[in-house]
Amino acid sequence: MQWLVKLSKKKAKAQNKLLGELLTVARQEKKMTQTKAAAHLVRDQTFIARIESGSQQATFVEVELLAQAYGKQLSDFQTIPQIELRDRNFTMRPDWVADYTEELLRKQKRRRKPSRQRKRKRNHPKQHQRKRH
Repeated sequence: MQWLVKLSKKKAKAQNKLLGELLTVARQEKKMTQTKAAAHLVRDQTFIARIESGSQQATFVEVELLAQAYGKQLSDFQTIPQIELRDRNFTMRPDWVADYTEELLRKQKRRRKPSRQRKRKRNHPKQHQRKRH
């Protein structure tokens, strides 16, 4: 299951980056600054910059508001079909899954090597009492 989580995170990053690129192009076609675009969302310019760079995930409502501001249809900002086309030869190929699983198992075996640790001596009060004269 770990490979599936890793794959979905990778796809989410790719989607954020692609959405950012699509939003940047749409904003530039409208000849709008990031500050003006941010005003439509009641946000600051850095928020738009983070969305356009792909480091910030935009909500559906935010994308919808930006689409309206740019005079575009919401469907112009669909990312899933494009990501799937880009990755269709990579994502669910059985041989890739098997290779990835083998790699994970090899990594786990490397981690499981027994380490040589010294045993700690426990300090018991009776064993280490000093003799009083």
